[in-house]
Amino acid sequence: CLRLFEEQVQSKMLDFRIAPVTEDFMLMLDRGKLRQILINLISNAVKFTPDHGRVALSARLTPERACIISVEDNGIGMSPADIATALQPFGQTSQDLQRGQDGAGLGLPLAKSLVELHGGTLEITSTRHVGTVVRITLPSDRVKYVPLADRPKDKNAAPSSTPIRLIASA
Repeated sequence: CLRLFEEQVQSKMLDFRIAPVTEDFMLMLDRGKLRQILINLISNAVKFTPDHGRVALSARLTPERACIISVEDNGIGMSPADIATALQPFGQTSQDLQRGQDGAGLGLPLAKSLVELHGGTLEITSTRHVGTVVRITLPSDRVKYVPLADRPKDKNAAPSSTPIRLIASA
């Protein structure tokens, strides 16, 4: 997913960080759908973060063994009303229109629907002029224990990251 945004990240001189995954788990889900979710969320974070801004991607397990994947930025942020609008199909916030941002307003609603198809939730916390955190929570039945040593190595992973192994659901 990240390769799709390399040029934008470099041209905007963003600080894009991926937190290493240190816990022993795999996600049991549809790899293509997770890819689409991440593309939509990362796209928004990069698009709405100003030059020299920060975007971070992380994944962790809760004590209940649910998986939380977060995309965080210090971009333009949204008001509660903007969040409600952005989660509606074809929803364009007033900031989108003012800034002339392209897009159909389908990224967040699609990501939310795909997360829900996996039994999860998508939550947005945002403050105007401060930034946004989009948190995906996948239930514990989507998480399987796998020792770090047994995980397959991802030749394409960034050196600072540890891959989350994905298994397509039947």
